Amino acid sequence: MATRSETMKRAMAGTAMPSSLPRWRSAIARTTVQQRVWVLTALIIAIAAVGASIVWGYETIAANQRIPWWILVPLFYLGEVTVVHIRFKRNTQSFSMSEIPLVLGLFFASPAVLLLSQLTGNALALTFTRRQPLLKMVFNLAQFTLVNVVSVVLFHGVLGGADPFGAIGWIAVIGAVSVGNIAANVLVHTAIRITGGRLTRGQIAEVLLLSTLAAAVNTSIALLAVTLFELRPTAVWLAMLPLAVLYGAYRAYVGQKQERSRLEALYEITRVLHASPQIDMAIGAAAENIQQTFEAERVDILLLDYPN
Repeated sequence: MATRSETMKRAMAGTAMPSSLPRWRSAIARTTVQQRVWVLTALIIAIAAVGASIVWGYETIAANQRIPWWILVPLFYLGEVTVVHIRFKRNTQSFSMSEIPLVLGLFFASPAVLLLSQLTGNALALTFTRRQPLLKMVFNLAQFTLVNVVSVVLFHGVLGGADPFGAIGWIAVIGAVSVGNIAANVLVHTAIRITGGRLTRGQIAEVLLLSTLAAAVNTSIALLAVTLFELRPTAVWLAMLPLAVLYGAYRAYVGQKQERSRLEALYEITRVLHASPQIDMAIGAAAENIQQTFEAERVDILLLDYPN
C-alpha cells in the first residue's frame, strides 16, 4: 500500500505545476468574507490617504466667510444621523443628507478642515448613534472619506480660478457631488457582492437613480445655503426648513414603497395558495414569498395533525 508521500509524488509526476492565476483564485476562495471586506477597506483607506495628501494644502475657496470645524462636525453628524434606508432582502442602501455639510465645506473651509470634520462627525454618528459593528463602521468611514476626497479634487480642478459663486462654481459642485455619489454606489455594491449579496440590475438602477436625484436635490438646497451665507450669513437658517420637509418626503416615499411591496407580496402568496392544485407545492411557494416579504434568511413551516 502506497504511503501518503508516495501517492503525492505519483500524482505530481507528469503533471504540470499550476499557474499563478489558479493559485491566486484558490487563495481568494479560502479567505473569509470579513477578510475580503477588510482588504477592500484597506485599499479604500490607502487611496483616500493619497488623495487627501494631494489636497491637504489647498486654501479655502471663499475669501469673506469661514465655517469652523466645530460647526462642520455637528453638521456632518446630523447629516449621517438623518438617514433613510431602503432594504433589498439582507442588504440595505442608505441615503443621507451628507451633501449639505460637504457643499458648505467645499466653499467655506479648507480641505484639511473639511476632511477632518467629516471623519469626526461621521465617526460619532456611526459609533454612538447608529452603533454599527466595527467592520461596517470602518468601511463606511473609509468610503465616506474617499468620496469626499474625490469631490474636493474634482471641485478644485474644475473650478480653477473661476468665480466660485458663479455658473462655473455651481457646475463644479454638482459635478463633484455627482461623481462622488457614483463612486459611493460602486464601493457599496462591491462590498455587497463580496459579502455574498447580489442586487438585480433593476435594483442597482433604482438605487443609482434615487441616490442621484437625492444628491442633486440636496446639492441644490446646499447651494442656496451657500449663496445666503455669502450674502447674508444671518439668513442661512432659512434653508433649514426645505431640508426638514425634504427629509420627511424621503421617509414617506420609502415607507410607502416598502408597504406597497409587502402588499404585493401578500397578494401573490394568496394567489399562489388558491392556484396550486397540490398542498405541498402551495406551501413551498408560499414559504418562498413569505421569506422575500419579511426579508428572512429562513422560513420554518410547522404542520400539526389534530385528531378528529
